[in-house]
Amino acid sequence: MRSAILVLAFWSLATGAVAVEIHVRPDGQGDAPTIQAALDAAADGDVVILADGVFTGPGNRDLDTLGKAVTLRGANGDPAACVIDAQGQPGAPHRVLTCQSGEGPDTVVEAITLTGAYAGPSGGAVRCTGGAAPTFRRCRFTHNTATEN
Repeated sequence: MRSAILVLAFWSLATGAVAVEIHVRPDGQGDAPTIQAALDAAADGDVVILADGVFTGPGNRDLDTLGKAVTLRGANGDPAACVIDAQGQPGAPHRVLTCQSGEGPDTVVEAITLTGAYAGPSGGAVRCTGGAAPTFRRCRFTHNTATEN
């Protein structure tokens, strides 16, 4: 099924077809094994849907939307049910998300809890640079730390 979704994503990009939904599960058994893999495969207008649960580890933290106008959202609309935990700490800093390629309001993060970030200055859970200004809807930010250096 993962191959079929990825083929559809690339076909969509090439033909301008309708948006593709890419489903990601915390156990890696969705259309893409991680959130970042789904973002990598997504094209402008696509929706990455996260199943209920807690997403952790490489590929599920330090995320980059790569300048794409995509939507990243929790499946059932309840941010308490869909959590991205960066598991950052002193000596092992991690963010949840970085937007650094001019992402605008059509890059949307919705119905997700972003937690456990421990990062340097200019953002704890999320860092936006390079004119990036994504949209956050119904998100919760908990237990995130931005250090001074």
